Amino acid sequence: MAAYQHFRSLFNGETVSLRLNNSKEVNCKFNINQLDIVVKLTSETVLHPNDNYEFTVNTTFNDGAINFAVLNENSSHLEYEGKLLSLDFSSDEFVCNKLVYQVKGLTVNPPYVEIDMSWEKQFNYKDNKYFIKFKVVGSVVEVLFSIKLIEKSEESKYILNQVEEHLFVFFQGVSFCKSSQVEWVCKRYFNDLIETKFEFRHQSIKKIFSGTKNPFLKNEVYFLEFLRNVVESDITKENLIDTGVFQAISNLCLSGDYNEWVLIKHAAALEGLCKINDETNFRPSDYKKIKRPFVKYLKVHSESLCDSDPLKFQYQNLIDNINDNERTLNGYPTKWYISKYFTDIGLSDYYQINKKNINKSIGVRNIIVHEGWSDKWDEKLINYISYLRNALYKAILKYFKYTNDFYPFLENETKK
Repeated sequence: MAAYQHFRSLFNGETVSLRLNNSKEVNCKFNINQLDIVVKLTSETVLHPNDNYEFTVNTTFNDGAINFAVLNENSSHLEYEGKLLSLDFSSDEFVCNKLVYQVKGLTVNPPYVEIDMSWEKQFNYKDNKYFIKFKVVGSVVEVLFSIKLIEKSEESKYILNQVEEHLFVFFQGVSFCKSSQVEWVCKRYFNDLIETKFEFRHQSIKKIFSGTKNPFLKNEVYFLEFLRNVVESDITKENLIDTGVFQAISNLCLSGDYNEWVLIKHAAALEGLCKINDETNFRPSDYKKIKRPFVKYLKVHSESLCDSDPLKFQYQNLIDNINDNERTLNGYPTKWYISKYFTDIGLSDYYQINKKNINKSIGVRNIIVHEGWSDKWDEKLINYISYLRNALYKAILKYFKYTNDFYPFLENETKK
C-alpha cells in the first residue's frame, strides 16, 4: 500500500519524500484550499522542469504510481512552487464499484438552488445490460455500479466512458441553468471502501457570480425539471458538440459584465447553432462552371491593359475577390441560416416576432468586429445581448425538450 499511503499523506498536508523515475529525490508538500492546491517541491540537487511553465513528477511504487504536474509560479534551482494542474494516483489492483466526483460550479451562486437529485441509467455492452445509479448532493456526484469493474477489461473501459460522457451532458445542463462553467475537479474510484484510483484536474471556476442572470433564476421547480429532462435524454457528448449546443452553452456563461465581448460571444453561439453545415446555392462543380467565364472575361480585359494603368490592378483585385470568397458568393447569409434553423426546430413563430431585433444584434456584432467600438447604437448594448441570449435560451430549451416556463433575460419577472 506504499503508493496509496504516499498519496494520502500528500492530501493530508504532510511533507512527503518522493523518488522520481529519474532517481532524483524531492520533498513535496500540498497546501490545500478547498479544491485549489498549491505544491511546494524542494530538493538537495537542482530541479529541472520539463519546460519553463510546468514541472512533472512521475514516481512508481511496487503497488502503484503517482503522477502530477505543477504550474511554475515561483522557482529557484532547489525549490519549485506552483498550482497543481493535474494528478493521477492508481493502484496495481484496480477494482471499482463506486465513483465519487467533486465538481466545481455545482454550488456556484447565484442562483441559490441546492441540487439534490438521483437517477438511474442503463448502458448496454454487447448482450449485457448495466444499471448505473447517480446521486447529486451539493458539489458531489456519486456513481454506483451494479458490477465491479476491473481495469483494462474492454467492458470496464466502455462503462466508465459511458458514465463520463453522460456526466459531461449533465454538467452542460447545469452550466446552462447557472450561466457558469461546471467541471469535475476530483474523481475518486472505490472498491467498496478502498480507494483504488484518483484523478485531479485544476479548474479555474469562480464560486460566486454577482448579478448573473439565468433562465430559471432561483425557481427550483423549473431548475430541477430541466435537469431531469437532461439526464433522462439519450443526448450524447458527441451530439452536444456536433450540434453546436456545447459551444452555445459555453458562450452563455457570464462573469457579470455585459460588454462588447459578451455580445460577440452570444452572436458566435447563435451562428454556431444555426450553421452546423454550410449550404450552397449551386453545387461546387456547377459554381465553378458559372464562375469560369466571369473570371476569364476579367483576365482578358486585364491583360489588354498596360501595367501602369490603375484599371489593371482593379481588374486583378476583383478576380482575387471572386476566387477568395467562394463561400460567400455561393453561400447564404447568416440571417438565412438563423431563420432556417428556427423554422426547422419548430420555433418559426418566435423567430418571425423577434427577427428584427436578432438581425439587428448580429449587425451590431459585425460593426464591433470589423470597425471597432461605437457609441452610436440605436439601443443600449445590453439590449442587443438580451435579444441573442433569449433566442439561445429558446433554442437550447427546445433541444432538451423542456416545455415549461423560463425567465427571459432582462424580463426576469415575466415567465415565457
